[in-house]
Amino acid sequence: MDFSILKQRLAAFIEQHNVQTIYLQPGNAGDALIRSGTFLLLKDLGLSLTPVSILDLEMMRKTGQSGIIFSGGGILNEYYELGWKIIREVKESGFPVFLLPHTIDCTFEKAQSTFDHRDILFLRDRRSFNLLKESTDSTCFMTDDLAFYPPRSFWIQLAQDFGYDPKRRFTAANLKLMLEVLGRRRFIYFFLKCLLNGELSAYRTDVESREYKFSRTRGFNVDVSRIVGKASQNSWSGNLLTSARVVAFLLMFEKIRTDRLHVGICSFILDLNCELSAGSYWKNEEVYKYSMHQRKSVNFQFVSTA
Repeated sequence: MDFSILKQRLAAFIEQHNVQTIYLQPGNAGDALIRSGTFLLLKDLGLSLTPVSILDLEMMRKTGQSGIIFSGGGILNEYYELGWKIIREVKESGFPVFLLPHTIDCTFEKAQSTFDHRDILFLRDRRSFNLLKESTDSTCFMTDDLAFYPPRSFWIQLAQDFGYDPKRRFTAANLKLMLEVLGRRRFIYFFLKCLLNGELSAYRTDVESREYKFSRTRGFNVDVSRIVGKASQNSWSGNLLTSARVVAFLLMFEKIRTDRLHVGICSFILDLNCELSAGSYWKNEEVYKYSMHQRKSVNFQFVSTA
């Protein structure tokens, strides 16, 4: 799909519904990359939306806003009931939604009664798209994950703007970042086991990983998205800072193994040597097939098992 369709639809939805805010869902450091891309997308369109962490539906009505935009990169499935709960509350209040790229599993959810013909849904994988096309009257599109925008040069410059040196591994700022997120005791072990040999294991430590129950057998593992920082729900600049930290962290390694989708996506954008493995359901593989497979990279591999 041409990315311009998302831009056109988004601009039209904002104008039609007098949209002044964008709901940023709770998220980890990987989500900050998507939000930084979203900020630049809006800037490119000449639009300015205020990020919010709480949907005050009554206040929105009073200010004339009649539609709601949800940030991209989200997941609606059995693991995250909170997302479905918020969507249902919004729909019960009569607001149409514009969903930036999501992965959605509605096989257990009555999606037909959740979404309706006024909603615009962008899906970031073919399986989600097929499910929603079959089960809703919403307008559905396929699109690349927003974290692919902008290109590598932007992320390198962003890291530099926040004081990190993407071209050298052992600078004071880079090492300070490592020390801050790991703590002193883990940092020493990490330095000896990972930094010196340039290899990073960055697997999830939650239920979205096939491997989380066996994380102790992996040796030293760092769930980058969980420890480097959180995505901000009310600050574009906060997301840019967290994104810079993710970029600076990953650039200190020559080889990355992960089942965190956006660690993989960030590595792909930065042209790092990365091995992305499947999580506990289809998200990683489907996004890889649609957004990365056609963009050949000798440094990036998808493996069906970790």
